[in-house]
Amino acid sequence: MRPLADSHAADAVEEELKALFIRVFEETLRPVERRINALGMPHVGDFALIERSIKADGLAMYRGADRGAMRYLYKAWRSNNPRRGLGFMRTYLQLLFPNSATIVQQWQDKSKPYPTALSDIDGGNHFLTSRVSVRLPSDNAIAVLSVVAALRSTVPARILLTIQIISGDEFTTPAVAVNGSAGLLLGQFIGTIV
Repeated sequence: MRPLADSHAADAVEEELKALFIRVFEETLRPVERRINALGMPHVGDFALIERSIKADGLAMYRGADRGAMRYLYKAWRSNNPRRGLGFMRTYLQLLFPNSATIVQQWQDKSKPYPTALSDIDGGNHFLTSRVSVRLPSDNAIAVLSVVAALRSTVPARILLTIQIISGDEFTTPAVAVNGSAGLLLGQFIGTIV
């Protein structure tokens, strides 16, 4: 509107008409224009546009997440889609739970029936599986449980996630284990959830 405001007005009526047009435009059309202007790159738009675009693209997000983190994740999702995978999941978890989540693709012992001898490390006689173990802290168990759907949406259907919520700094005894695979969500609860 700057060019219109700086343009010449022949008389007071034209000056008032310009001012009226600028005021009406700023009050009624500017918010819609800003949103339309960002439709091609919604991660730079307002938060309502980001949320709507996230839902339309099929990425599940945790509502309690930092808005800056959600903006960054959505930008990463748009730039890498449809090449989803463990790299994106690591970015997702790092932004939501900084330096406290671990992701390990599991190995199976070749001499034992699958999947009875899964391991986090290759012992020499193992093959890499499509099973991935995700360990999250129990600091905010509600937040962790709400991102299960989001984690499933970030990886291809061939990946079987085992999500464990670990109490305290201990990463050996799971408080909760949740398995998800291709739209199927099964839960197994061990111990107590506070």
